[in-house]
Amino acid sequence: MSQLSRREREALQAQQAKERYQKLHAEGKTDEAKADLARLSLIREKRDQDAKRKMAEKEEKDAAEKERMREVEEREAKKRNAAMGREVQQAHS
Repeated sequence: MSQLSRREREALQAQQAKERYQKLHAEGKTDEAKADLARLSLIREKRDQDAKRKMAEKEEKDAAEKERMREVEEREAKKRNAAMGREVQQAHS
């Protein structure tokens, strides 16, 4: 290292410092990495909550649609029974 010029030595030291920082960052030991991980954690939590909310809304919508279909079928059955009742009465007359 003593054979290097000042500029070369400074460039080498800068490169080594950069590599050390990148290694620490990859290990999650820098302030920036910690902030990134915290932000990522919040994003994941929000996405999880959104997914749960969306699933609950879908289940609620499906239940409401099922109830509506049941009511429609019930009305149709009443209409059929009423129509059949009239037909039976007319046949007996």
